[in-house]
Amino acid sequence: RYFVVNSDPIQTQEFARMFARLANRSLRVWRMPAWTARLLVGPGWAAPPHTDAAFANIRLRGTGFTFRYPTLEDGVRQVVAAL
Repeated sequence: RYFVVNSDPIQTQEFARMFARLANRSLRVWRMPAWTARLLVGPGWAAPPHTDAAFANIRLRGTGFTFRYPTLEDGVRQVVAAL
């Protein structure tokens, strides 16, 4: 299991681009109408594209948790290497 988060919030799209770059893969994005997404994955998961979904580690740091890899890029690189 991995906690891959950043000290500064990062949007999901930025995370996907970084992961694709570090995995030496091209990032493919399939656009679809919102109604199609709701039909496929349900209304709770089909959020509109203008949402502010972000990964951040403020709650983990608040508990005293320390990270082995200090940056998001270092952590993603380690995850990709483990694959």
